[in-house]
Amino acid sequence: MNSNIKSPTEQNFKTLISFLNKNLRPNVEWSINSEYPVAFSGFNLNNIKFIEERGEIVSHALLKYLMIKTPVGLFKVAVIGSVVTDKNHQKKGLAHTLVNNLTEQAKKDNCDICILWSDLDRFYNKHGFELAGSEEHLNIKGLKENISQVNTGGSIFQDSKNIDPALILKLFSNHLVGSVRSIKEVASYLKIPNTNIYSLWSPDKTLQAYAIQGRGLDLPNVIHEWGGNVPHLTQLFQHIIQKNGPFQLITSSTATNLVGTIKNKFVCEHDTRTLGYIKILNTQNIHFKVLRWARVHGEYHLQTFSQGDSVYLRYKSKNYQLPNEQALTRLLWGPLDRALISNLPEDMQDAILKVFPLPMWIWGWDIA
Repeated sequence: MNSNIKSPTEQNFKTLISFLNKNLRPNVEWSINSEYPVAFSGFNLNNIKFIEERGEIVSHALLKYLMIKTPVGLFKVAVIGSVVTDKNHQKKGLAHTLVNNLTEQAKKDNCDICILWSDLDRFYNKHGFELAGSEEHLNIKGLKENISQVNTGGSIFQDSKNIDPALILKLFSNHLVGSVRSIKEVASYLKIPNTNIYSLWSPDKTLQAYAIQGRGLDLPNVIHEWGGNVPHLTQLFQHIIQKNGPFQLITSSTATNLVGTIKNKFVCEHDTRTLGYIKILNTQNIHFKVLRWARVHGEYHLQTFSQGDSVYLRYKSKNYQLPNEQALTRLLWGPLDRALISNLPEDMQDAILKVFPLPMWIWGWDIA
């Protein structure tokens, strides 16, 4: 471990936050730790790293661990965020050093994958990250002319943060893909500044649906968290349109019913984008999950495995080498490059398209 890399103590935590506010949130009235309450909480101090030069903080990055529930199984995911270097100390490899340190730490802590978000493609490709996964973006503009307003049946809309976090968590837990959260974490997320929270309640005061719009400086006018069944969400989205006008919705690619309903009822623009930069950390555990998921789909002859630094696909006792681990990342979570499998037997291609991509998504509150 680089001796210059440190974690904050209670004594210098405020100094670190001042550095981050100066470099990442210079023109807002709130502090970055109020935007990311879990990542900057006391129990995560050991996963926050910075580099000092001559007694001053010059570079920073952090880890946040998630347990992601998916149909494939549980994934332990390391999220890297708040990567920043003071402008007077850039091009010294400081961010490179911190990212390497954090990925090695996440690997030692038995994380399956690491994920981050950035526009520095070449930088993170050198670290073994690959732009992969998918999510759905819908710019919702209003109801279609032939669609009438939905009768709420006595349900009540509420535009307030004054919601019991346990009720939010109960609806969130119904998602096919989502992080394992505590009530305390949800309560802290509800306090994030510059956030709008919309909800729909039955006449007997049961929470039917919710939608979270914005997150501090990030995700302006974007609904990045939601819960409830599709009819109730449709009512809630109509209410949001009527009150504040058009908005963007980001959702998992597994939410096919919701996406289809929105495209049917609302005037909207829809496109599928990549999720983020993903790096596999626990290759053997990933291979095991792939084997199990393939069998769920009735594909008993398909698996992935590694030998040394090489990665392979196996089908009906024949091995096919992949170019590298980043190609495996694209295969597992997409977007799939058809050229990668075009020379494989046709029945093997069919099996691959049946099993992959694996469902995976990171909700807006889980970004570090």
